Formats: sequence, C-alpha cells, structure tokens
Amino acid sequence: MGPWTSLPAASINADIAAITDLDGLIDRYLPMALSLAMEAPDGTPVQLDGLGNSYVGAHEVDGVTYPLVGRDYAAPTYATPGVLNLISDPSHASGCPLKPGALATQIGGGDCFVMTSSSGARYPGTLNFVFNTAPALKSYQFDTDAGPTAIVYDKDGVQLRGARRELGGVQIAVPTVPVKASKVTLVFWRPQRKAGPGEPASAGGWIDIGGLWYGIGGSAPRQSINDPESGAANVVGAISGATANGAAVPPSQWEGGVLDPAADLPADAGDTIALTLDLAKCYSNWPSLASGAFFNIEVQAKSGYGDNAMTTFWFTLQ
Repeated sequence: MGPWTSLPAASINADIAAITDLDGLIDRYLPMALSLAMEAPDGTPVQLDGLGNSYVGAHEVDGVTYPLVGRDYAAPTYATPGVLNLISDPSHASGCPLKPGALATQIGGGDCFVMTSSSGARYPGTLNFVFNTAPALKSYQFDTDAGPTAIVYDKDGVQLRGARRELGGVQIAVPTVPVKASKVTLVFWRPQRKAGPGEPASAGGWIDIGGLWYGIGGSAPRQSINDPESGAANVVGAISGATANGAAVPPSQWEGGVLDPAADLPADAGDTIALTLDLAKCYSNWPSLASGAFFNIEVQAKSGYGDNAMTTFWFTLQ
C-alpha cells in the first residue's frame, strides 16, 4: 500500500515564501488530496482492519464523511466497527483507492493494517510514508522568452500570475505560452518532510526530500480547458538539460523523468530541480494547435516505495 497526494488549486511547499501558515494549509488540503492505494493481492473483496487508526472509522472533515472508498469514492461500510469493506476493482492499478480524510498528525509512516480477503487469506501491511507537501513550480521559461518568469503565490499557495480559468469547479491560474514557442524550462522545488529530533532544518522544521524520482507527464492539449483531449502526449525523449541544485542530472529517456541525486537538506528556496521539456516532441498535435488551446504539465515526486506527490500546472497558447 502507498499514498498518493495530488493538491488542488493551491501549491503547498515550504519554499514558497508567501505562505504564512504552512501547517494550517496542510490541515486544510491534505484530507481531500491524500489517497491510499490499497492493493487486494488475490483480487477478491477485502475487509480492512484499521488496528485502531482513527481515519479508518467513519468521521467527518469539513462536512464530508470519510473514508471514501473505491474508484468512485463511495461512502464507507463496515463489517464490524473498525473493519472497513473495501471495494475491489481489478481494473484499477491500486485495487482499491481509499481517501482517508486524515490530518497530518493522524496519519504517517508506520501505521499498520490487516486486510482479509473473502478467501480468508490475511495480509498485514504498513504505510511507508505520507507526503505533506508537494513539488511546487518556482519559474518557467519558454524558448522564445528573454528570461524566466517567476511564479507569484499568495499566502494560501495560489498562483496569482495568469488568466483565471475554472476547472472542475476550481479557479486556477493559466499562464500564456508565447507564439512559436516549442520548449519550456521548468524550475521547481522539492517536497518536504518534518525534521527528526536534532536534525538541522529550516524555519518551521522542514527538510527538502532528496533522492526522489521526478516523473513529468501531462494530458494531450485541448482547445478548451474542459474539452476532451486531442492528439497524443508522450514525454519520453522530450526532456533535456536537467539539473539538481545546479549540477547536471541525466534524464531517463525511457521513463520520462529524472532521479534526484541530492541528499535530504534543510528546506532552501535556492535549491531547485530544473529541466527543459520539448513540447513539440511531447504533444503530437503541437504544430497544429490554435490560439487558446490548453495543456497541462504534471510534476510527480516518487519514492522508491511508490509513495508519490504530484502537482499539475496549466498553460494556454497565445
């Protein structure tokens, strides 16, 4: 089992100087953003014994009853108190997504569970890690630009630069891609963890997490932000010029990402990962896109255990 964190309109990161209450933002967004990939090893219906973890029992956060279960995030049902019925879905890679609706103080590495299948087989499991922050974009520069454009955030981690567009009921900032641009250089900050006892850290006790795999993805462009995708998207072979804290990093040409060689260090806004993405290679219909078309770029940080945190950035063509 492993957690997957995808933040909505806000970017939650200790290196964003404008954020004044990072712990408060994590408490606001983590319950809705965090999912656990609960794998049913033999593909049969499963019951999850939370072993006392409070978020397995039915509870309410901001008017929503958690946990939410299955691909469609249905309301929870229980075999007995504390033993949750999981909805097995062989078509889903994780077997059964589970949205626990937990605060950062309620969930973390070392939490234990036991799954029991309808065949009677029992599978113990341990949660490896839970990301509380996610990668955040510091700046971007298209190949037609004279220099990088810094992302401007407010105190809630919401981007302020770019036209506002509605996506899924949420207002997001959508910067503009210049005419004739075909490449973009992204500079982004790592996600963080809290420092251990006596470990050097930044103000607030944060550590930039090193050694993560950064996968780059995105959906094919669409003519309107809510239209179906058109064309195809494949980032493999489209990445170049990757660096970590200023040192060159070889991109993986077969997986579409880079492995960060840096160690865990106190959070520092000057420490970044950068790479250039060839949009004409990534998106099959790039040369034919008309003004106003939208596309997104996803930056996903992943540990060796599969725990990951992802942030999505939207752009529109001029």
